[in-house]
Amino acid sequence: MVIDLVKKYGNFFIFLYFIFIVTVLLSPLACYKVIPSLADFANHLALLIQAKMALLAGQFPLRFAPLEGGGFLYPIFQFYSPTSYIFSSLIYLLITPHNPLIALMMTFWCGMMLGGIYMYRLSHWLTQSMLGALIASTAYLSAPYYYAIVVNGFGSLNEALALGLVPAVLYYTWNVYVFPKKLGFFLKTSLAWYLLITIHIVTFVYAAFFVGLLLLLMTLKNLTHWKNMCVAGLAGGFGCLMAMWYLAPVHLIHHYLYLNASYDDVTNIVKNSVSFKSLLSPKSSFANGPDHILSDARPAVGWVFLSAAFVCIAFRLFSKKSTWPAALLFLFFIAIFMAWSPINFWNLLPSSLQVGQYSWRLLGHATWLGALLVAFAVAQLERARYGFIGLAGFALLIVLALNFTEINIQPIGITLDGFINNPKLVYNNNIYEIDYRKNLGLVDYAERNSIFLENSKFMIRFVPPGFLLNLDQVLPYCTHTNADISCSLIVSDTIHFMELPALFYPKLLKVTVNGKSVGYSSIVYKDKLMAGIKPELGVNNIHIQFRGLPWANWISSVSFFVWAILGMVTLRAYAKINCRI
Repeated sequence: MVIDLVKKYGNFFIFLYFIFIVTVLLSPLACYKVIPSLADFANHLALLIQAKMALLAGQFPLRFAPLEGGGFLYPIFQFYSPTSYIFSSLIYLLITPHNPLIALMMTFWCGMMLGGIYMYRLSHWLTQSMLGALIASTAYLSAPYYYAIVVNGFGSLNEALALGLVPAVLYYTWNVYVFPKKLGFFLKTSLAWYLLITIHIVTFVYAAFFVGLLLLLMTLKNLTHWKNMCVAGLAGGFGCLMAMWYLAPVHLIHHYLYLNASYDDVTNIVKNSVSFKSLLSPKSSFANGPDHILSDARPAVGWVFLSAAFVCIAFRLFSKKSTWPAALLFLFFIAIFMAWSPINFWNLLPSSLQVGQYSWRLLGHATWLGALLVAFAVAQLERARYGFIGLAGFALLIVLALNFTEINIQPIGITLDGFINNPKLVYNNNIYEIDYRKNLGLVDYAERNSIFLENSKFMIRFVPPGFLLNLDQVLPYCTHTNADISCSLIVSDTIHFMELPALFYPKLLKVTVNGKSVGYSSIVYKDKLMAGIKPELGVNNIHIQFRGLPWANWISSVSFFVWAILGMVTLRAYAKINCRI
């Protein structure tokens, strides 16, 4: 009956189906006045509100949060998921201007809708089975890791959006692999990878790893397709060029940040690996509340995906003509093994793969691999005339997974109005600052009272109080103007150095004094590494801007320009074809 409705009403029915499924899955979070106490939810809500403030102040792309870091240009958006907050803040600005909570929920909803629709499109294309595509996309959205951990456990906006985008990335990447001469697919693939990079870089790194392996396995099956793989790689690479304004600072600066402490020790990944018992459990769980810790997470693979793998093996799909089932089975078990991490093999892999911090994040990729296995399994059962059994069996597994899932969401101890009036990060509010204690080579100056630095082996110059204009003296003469900071003050000849109201990041700031660009140094102020300059005698009109890396900005600008030109050429070509038809 469901298939008959799909055939009759087509895409409209599919859209309504996913509206219903996603709305039901997000119902535990459905409240427009109470903030749930999920691990990351309040922080995402705070950044959404501040992103709206930044957009209204003229920031684009987003780089720093106006209220964080003491208002000293704390560049959290430069290092963390700018596109997520651009999208969610636009919803807040244009659709729900008085309620950021609804805007955040709508962002979750859009991400899951995208994931469901593109998992359906990809599964249907690969298997030509509507039933298989529907079951696969439903299994993907209701997967224990995606549904119970990412959405209703952590309330992780960026990972939820990224996992929603991964099926679209894979769909367009496979399109450009199959049709390498079609410019439209190349451009869509590039844009999809750009969005994934700037939404959640952890998901991007692992998606690039598994999608790259998948294409490699396909190419090894038919070596005449190596050019196709190169074109798909170029499309992804062009997406990286578009995201260079974001990627370059992340790559060059991240090892200086407080956040890097969680990447230094590779054993941290193994220590937070998933137990085999948890992986095979019928449910995922996460203990919410103010005292949540990472060890509270109990992610599972999902019986529906394990059952699909068993069906594919039982029907020997790995030995059939199609390469997909064999490649998916191989990568599915590789992802599970890496998430389990029974031994520390991470030192043998590229260091970029350690970006996940916790090995169970790989379950997000076991999920989309498993969902595609579900599509192939159901399609095979249909061909073997077991379609009803396949539908009933996999639907039952999905329902059981949802039924077993424990979701206990409590309200946070602050009203929504109170949070809107003071929308600051609840925790981890300095992880994107430079950890100067571990990077003393970046410290140029310090005040005399900085005892910690006196025993440093690096050449750190101490500035006596009489020769220093410290931040407390400078701040009364400074104002935030649009997306920058301006200061205007008169400096006497006794002042040799002046602290600026901006956190220090090498090469990412632009400082002008009286209209001329000047270099800046670093100085320790209390417990922060701030920027500072040698001021001019007399009037100093100072302008401070967080601009990122100029060369990276230039590469991104040129890439977007080329993408737009090629896009217009493609649209014009399509228009001519339609006119002829």
